[in-house]
Amino acid sequence: MLRRWLAAAVLAALLGACGASSASRAPAPAPATFDIGAVRAYVHNECRDPFVVDADFCLQVRIDQLSADGDTLVVPTTLDATAGVRAHVICQMLVIAGLDTSTGQALGFKSIGILDRDGGRASACDVS
Repeated sequence: MLRRWLAAAVLAALLGACGASSASRAPAPAPATFDIGAVRAYVHNECRDPFVVDADFCLQVRIDQLSADGDTLVVPTTLDATAGVRAHVICQMLVIAGLDTSTGQALGFKSIGILDRDGGRASACDVS
């Protein structure tokens, strides 16, 4: 009985050690090459009086959680993992919104990554 308990304890310790050492962390995002605050403000304003985006966009995009990874705009959403078509539509709306129509200035991001509600990659597109 003691021998089984000891074997189970050793196995649990080994598995725990393996899990701790093999766990990989996601790399830290690169510093933003554009003003993420300006992008958030632009998207908030766009949602007040939609021109480029639709009403669903404003409900599905977590605007306050927009972030940057270098020159990529990272867009968390409320979409589930199976909503790839809608994620691509959101991506394309953001490509169009990449140019601030009120100033004529580009918002500065070069690519867009759309995340599903669990943080998985749902879509991506480049700003041309």
